Amino acid sequence: MFFNSTVVLAETTDSTESIKNQTLTANRKIYAKVDGDEDFQLVHQDRANLTYDEKVSFENNQRKVTLDKEVSSEWPSYTIPKKEGYTAYLVDENGQKEESLTDGTISKSEITLTSLDNTNLDRNYYVIYYPDEHTLSVEYIDKTTNQILSEDSYSGKSGEEISLNITNPDKSKYTIDNNIIPSSYTFTGASNQTVKIYLKNKSGKSGKTNNEKKKENLIKGPDIPNTNNIEQSKANNNLPNTYLNDNNKSTSLFTNSNRERVPKDKNNRQYLAFEKAGSKLTQWLLVALGIVIVVASVFISKIKFNSEV
Repeated sequence: MFFNSTVVLAETTDSTESIKNQTLTANRKIYAKVDGDEDFQLVHQDRANLTYDEKVSFENNQRKVTLDKEVSSEWPSYTIPKKEGYTAYLVDENGQKEESLTDGTISKSEITLTSLDNTNLDRNYYVIYYPDEHTLSVEYIDKTTNQILSEDSYSGKSGEEISLNITNPDKSKYTIDNNIIPSSYTFTGASNQTVKIYLKNKSGKSGKTNNEKKKENLIKGPDIPNTNNIEQSKANNNLPNTYLNDNNKSTSLFTNSNRERVPKDKNNRQYLAFEKAGSKLTQWLLVALGIVIVVASVFISKIKFNSEV
């Protein structure tokens, strides 16, 4: 028995077609934590969509799909939550610093699809907040004068707790007046940090030094000449009624005892000051005398007028 068979040889043909408007979604997730914490926490997530065309080709009866052309999209910039006293850094998955986020902004970034062999364009960002360095000032203050008598400085980072060594700077003269004396301090995120320790003077006095008291007793003011500007004051003819003498003590120009002790020398600044004061006094006496004469004249005229009537 013979069988007839026919063999059909298929022709090899190549052809292509296009699939339009395919969509791919790329997800972005941002994780953050404070330095020292165990795990990152998700703080933000968003997505970017890419629209592309596929090119389908047939070769030797094999269907092959490729990307028609590259397409791009972008994730927008994102500002991370601010944490006072901390600076944020972008880090890699191993926690190594990559970029300081001084203004707290992660810049926008572009996503590009270059091949259908790799369509996973998702990306994760990791942020670590590192504490800033700060200085703490411990001020010891006279409670009466509000004067800072001494000061101690401590260094630390935001959130760090340190021990304080509060000691009376002068036990013979002061007692600490605070109700609670702190033994520790935790740094905040503030720029200037201060602890005030008030001291009470045991004698109840102000606690000012002798030199400070002497300075307070000196007469000061723009109209009171001293050794440096006495010549200018003489030239301007504006010597005051009181001034500082050579021993930096206030002197009244109307004190007779002071007048008698001053030599009558035109080059002596005290003598010139006394002469100026005497001249002013004479002028005022003359004015007062004139007023008395006028008043008396009016009074006498009124009496004569009444008597004639």
